[in-house]
Amino acid sequence: MIGYFNRKAKKSARPPTHNERVNNLIKAGFTETEINVVVWHAVERWGEDAEMSKYIRPATLFRPKNTKGNAFPDYLEEAVPAWEAKTGNTFERSRQHESIPTEVTSDNQT
Repeated sequence: MIGYFNRKAKKSARPPTHNERVNNLIKAGFTETEINVVVWHAVERWGEDAEMSKYIRPATLFRPKNTKGNAFPDYLEEAVPAWEAKTGNTFERSRQHESIPTEVTSDNQT
């Protein structure tokens, strides 16, 4: 999924650095599709904004809820209606999400 992030966001995040964040989202019940929709929405919303585009990074988008600022569940709640409006399709969520584990061994911001 970091590969999709890099292609969509035109960034070069290193998978070993951010796989733990993605794995924590998966463990909490989020799907690859939900993660990709959040990436898509961030690029759609912030990609052309010089100030905001610097926040298109795994450390920002894949952050657990109990941290300062917006977190992945917040970004997902914003992304789903935008995706539905753009595609005309209903976004199906797979199941109830659990709390996202917060232990991440590296906090590299790229």
